[in-house]
Amino acid sequence: MKLTGSKLFSSVIFTLSSTTAIAAPDLVEFSAGTPAKAEEVNSNFSNLKTFTSEIDGRVTVIENASRSDAISSLQEKVTALEAVDHSAPVTALNNRVTPLENLDLTTALPALQNKVTALESADHLTPVTAIDTRVTSLENVDHSTPITTLQGRVTPLESSVLILEGKVTTLENNDVSADILDLQNRVTALESASPASNSYTIEVTGDGVVIGHTNKIAHNIDKPFIALKTIHGMAALRAVDGSTEYYLTGYDALTNKASHDETIVFSEASCTDNPTRTINNYAGSQLYFTQVANTTDDAFYVSNSVKSYIVDSGTVFTKTASDIDLYTYSAWDGSCNPMTMTAGTLMFPLTELSDGVHGLKGRYSVISIDGYSSN
Repeated sequence: MKLTGSKLFSSVIFTLSSTTAIAAPDLVEFSAGTPAKAEEVNSNFSNLKTFTSEIDGRVTVIENASRSDAISSLQEKVTALEAVDHSAPVTALNNRVTPLENLDLTTALPALQNKVTALESADHLTPVTAIDTRVTSLENVDHSTPITTLQGRVTPLESSVLILEGKVTTLENNDVSADILDLQNRVTALESASPASNSYTIEVTGDGVVIGHTNKIAHNIDKPFIALKTIHGMAALRAVDGSTEYYLTGYDALTNKASHDETIVFSEASCTDNPTRTINNYAGSQLYFTQVANTTDDAFYVSNSVKSYIVDSGTVFTKTASDIDLYTYSAWDGSCNPMTMTAGTLMFPLTELSDGVHGLKGRYSVISIDGYSSN
């Protein structure tokens, strides 16, 4: 029989292949029918003994090293676990488990089962069918008509916006500097005029009560009014047409003119409610300037020969965006007639003059200037 040392110890060498390799012993091979020499046999046994001893030592080293490392690792883990405070999580788990243990499942389970049974037996088809029906109805609705209607309403609005933009552009492009400069020059001229002609120091009384001051005594007047400085601002005092009475109306110091039978409109056909002074320039935009937009700086008087009114300082006025139908009173025949105010008209709300509120009356019977009485 042929004996090979490498074959006998191949498994041992394979097992230790992960460590430093151990050289296989150099064995003498014997063939059948060939006498073996004693020294060769002894040499084989000696080499095998050495080889086995080396393997045994290596195994011992490996076993000792693995055990010590494993034991040290386990000891570290045990120490770490022993150092952890498990009381808090354990208590928390106990608190969660205890209610579950105390739960009366005999009551809870039937209740849940009843709810499940009710849900299973519910008729879900009817509400689903109703929803389908409503969805189908919405899908079948002809939305083109209302959309067309809306578009028809939007188009005029867009046109109006374009018109307004055009008007704004025109206003922005208008050069009003010349008008403003002219007004400033006229104001300067009035301010620099002689005190004799513009100092309102002459006392004027109406029915025995002081109603203001004027700047001259006109023994032979060339105008049918007197410029009067009142506690509310400048006014014109003039005679009522066809009467012996006098009334206060508006006065323009720049032109030294008094207003007469100004346009006063009312909201209804009796010409009594919501009296309003209107200013309308049919040729274009108004040249009415204020420091605060849509708010009067000073008070001014208005009359239609029947009643006298006042627009107080700080009065908020409006501007019509479109034509508006109102009513106006006719002093000729006492009638109240419809009147259309065009877009762009300035609308000033009026308050009737009252002695108790304004310290002035709408009508006076006797006027006296610095002791001179009217005739």
